[in-house]
Amino acid sequence: PHFTAESHRRALAQVGIQVPADLQKTLRSMERLGLVDLDGQGRFTLRAAFHRLLDVCIDAARKPEPNNQSVPGADAIKTQEAQS
Repeated sequence: PHFTAESHRRALAQVGIQVPADLQKTLRSMERLGLVDLDGQGRFTLRAAFHRLLDVCIDAARKPEPNNQSVPGADAIKTQEAQS
């Protein structure tokens, strides 16, 4: 249905989507990023931004922190905090 109206085709062409296969490829990429849900029948729904942000935060909280990696300047901040 996204290619039936000329206005839709023009809008899709502006973002590099020329044929239905391009749209499917884009939607699969968006699904991997957690931005859309695909139902397997060619339909999709955009996920609410809040739910996507919440999923990212939960995933980040579950990942263990890397060992022996520090942010540049973090030691100086810790030293200043310890002296306060």
